[in-house]
Parts: sequence; C-alpha cells; structure tokens
Amino acid sequence: MKYMRGLSPSDFNVATKQWICLEEDKVRVKKDGRNTTQKNTKPRVFTQILQTFVVIFFVLNVVAPVFAQSTFGSVRGLVQDNTGALISTARLYCNSTDENTERTVNADTSGNFIFENVKAGHYSLHCTS
Repeated sequence: MKYMRGLSPSDFNVATKQWICLEEDKVRVKKDGRNTTQKNTKPRVFTQILQTFVVIFFVLNVVAPVFAQSTFGSVRGLVQDNTGALISTARLYCNSTDENTERTVNADTSGNFIFENVKAGHYSLHCTS
C-alpha cells in the first residue's frame, strides 16, 4: 500500500493512475486496490517504427542513385565541309588509342553521326567521304 498515500482505493484518480517502475519496459498499474505490473510496449513499437524509417531512408537515398551510373558514353556530331555544307556520304572512324581498336559508322542524310557505348578513354576521330 505504499502507492496509496492515505487515499482510499475507491478514489477514481488513484484507481486508474499509472506509475512507471524502475525496471525497464514495465508499467505499474493500480486497479481495484491491487498493484499489477504490465509490459510496456509503446517505447519498443516507436523504436521499431523509427528504425524502419531510417532503413527506408538509407535505401532510397544511397542505393537508388547507383542505378543511374554507367561507364559508357557516346560520341555525336555533324559532318560539314569548310563552307558549312553537310556531307551525307561521310564514313567516320573512331580509333581508341588506349585499346588500339577502331569503330566505323556512316553519317545519315543530314550529316549526323553517333558512336554508342564508347568506353571512357583517349580516341582519335577521322572521316572520309
């Protein structure tokens, strides 16, 4: 009866009041003049929700940008002569000086060309028509 402190058990405020125990995750509840100890799940649920949001935040902000990275690029351009006229019959050569490989592509009718999936490195580009 150390929690009563002179009040009667019929007092509504005393009968429904909760005291937090010194033990971790326990709540002492006084009902009908009896002291009972119940497990307090509110702090644990809040901690689990907070941990879930932290993990989701980490996944969305750290893992998602990784998918946008690539080690390949492209070389695009327009083939013109000295006067600025378009050359549609041009054949372009892209030579990798690092790997000693060569790729070829023909310009389209508008003089445009594109080399797709080019690795990063040093290249020389020349053209014949």
